[in-house]
Amino acid sequence: MQDIVKGTKVIILAGGVGSRLRGLVKDVPKPMAPVAGKPFLECLIMLLKKQGFVDFIISVGYLGDRIVSHFNDGSDFGVSIVYTKEEKLLGTAGALKLAEEYINSTFIFMNGDTYADMDYTDLISFHKLNRGVATVAMTKVESGDGYAKIVCDSDSRIVRYMEKDASSGEKWVSAGVYVMEPKFLNYIDRNKVASLERETIPRVLADNGILYAYANESVFYDIGTPDSYQRFVNIYSNERRT
Repeated sequence: MQDIVKGTKVIILAGGVGSRLRGLVKDVPKPMAPVAGKPFLECLIMLLKKQGFVDFIISVGYLGDRIVSHFNDGSDFGVSIVYTKEEKLLGTAGALKLAEEYINSTFIFMNGDTYADMDYTDLISFHKLNRGVATVAMTKVESGDGYAKIVCDSDSRIVRYMEKDASSGEKWVSAGVYVMEPKFLNYIDRNKVASLERETIPRVLADNGILYAYANESVFYDIGTPDSYQRFVNIYSNERRT
């Protein structure tokens, strides 16, 4: 498994404004929201480091200097970090495209406001076995309202991807974690606003690009709202005390 991890870069999207958290978190970007005395983003990086991932690319934007000043080059945390910066909001796909110069092999891309406690080495193994252009990690939630819904065939190949599905009820949804090949970046136009969910993934599917979904029932948290953020703070803090 170590061979799979070695050299695999992790791109974390950390440029979000986090307007819904303003009442609880001020003067820092959303991924820097405090959790048990440290930023949420640090919790996420340490989760990945424990599994052997040490090469990170962090995409910053709003108040990005707060992120850079905390992590610097990552050496104090036992990892290596470089940064890309959105001078203007480019959307999830547009921000990903900025990291293209650092990518020459299979990589992980994830949202900086979600925490999926999964086996990332198994996710990469699944991706390499299927040889798709990208693999989307799925998780099961009790209410899928507001999450991207994924429809697959019997071989786990994605046939439909619905961004921000409005229907309610338990379902498999995107965990905001992807394994991608460099050629996936060819579907994103440089310096243009683009959403991964609304535009790029449908563009890949329309081109008959092969996308797979990796289903796992690992613990998944999203800190995008005050309630979900506070829930994660409580659970993470309690786990560290036990």
